[in-house]
Amino acid sequence: MIGEIIKETCLRKRFIPRLHVTYVVTYLAIYLVSYGMHLLTPDSSYSTQWGLWLFAWSGCLFPVLLTAGIFGNDIDSGRMLQLATMPVSLGWLYTLRVLGMFIQCLVHLAVCFSLIFVMQSLTGYATEKNLGSWFLASLLISLTWLTLSTTLSTFLMREYNVVVIMIGSIVIFMLLMMINTAAALADWSALSETATKIAKYGIPPVIMLFNLGMQKCSITGGIVAAIHAIGIALFYAIVGIVILNHMEFVHKRE
Repeated sequence: MIGEIIKETCLRKRFIPRLHVTYVVTYLAIYLVSYGMHLLTPDSSYSTQWGLWLFAWSGCLFPVLLTAGIFGNDIDSGRMLQLATMPVSLGWLYTLRVLGMFIQCLVHLAVCFSLIFVMQSLTGYATEKNLGSWFLASLLISLTWLTLSTTLSTFLMREYNVVVIMIGSIVIFMLLMMINTAAALADWSALSETATKIAKYGIPPVIMLFNLGMQKCSITGGIVAAIHAIGIALFYAIVGIVILNHMEFVHKRE
């Protein structure tokens, strides 16, 4: 049963294998184009930004796309009632689906990490010393986005969870920028500090894990960042499981 649910999660949409391939091809294409245009030189800052690209492109965006309609499609089609009658709790179903997608993120990030490392090693251009920390930060941020988007999918039909994530992220970013600007103009340091803390420790903790990738924190700070990210992911998961167990199809099953 466990293997079947994880397999169904990995193969539930035709675009998922294509998404993996598209991402890998994109890394290779951008690197080769950059190399051909001589943007990669030993002293070029562009040569040392692949860890950031791994974090933003694969760590943040990839898991959100991967979760498109993970529960919303089943709820919209009525299949969720059938899934609710399976000899497995909805909490376990949620956990297994997240696990299936997280395994995909782990493998995907490992492949992209290896591709970047090999390309940099072959060309000899600025192999990043902190590429490993970027991999860890990318894995942690992918877990938080993954659980957040999955939880949204428990009450948003079809692929609207992805739409809400995309639009919501832009709106929140703009609001934080506006708050910081207004606080600077009005000399409201407390308001600016609050906005900064929300951005740093918020949901998900992008800035906190960005600092981890950049190795701007101590070993203790890195451990705290990892625990913080895992804690937020667990919070999202608990919320998602609670929502699933209070949906209309649960009452129909009973």
